[in-house]
Amino acid sequence: HVKVYYKQKFWNMIKGDTIQDQQLANQIFDFYVNAPKSSAEALQLAINDVAKLELVKVDGKIGDKTIGVINELDAK
Repeated sequence: HVKVYYKQKFWNMIKGDTIQDQQLANQIFDFYVNAPKSSAEALQLAINDVAKLELVKVDGKIGDKTIGVINELDAK
């Protein structure tokens, strides 16, 4: 029951199965479990900071655009 709960409530919300780098997916998942909205915003801010431009809207929601950019950028 616990696995199902965490998959539905957290893993699916970060679209974890679509993140190509497993280690990065795990890190995003861990942060999201503890702070869902602020972790998503922090991720989006980090993406824009690394890219040096606004690639994603900082809205606290991990959508297809955010996932696409995550998979395009170097996970390191």
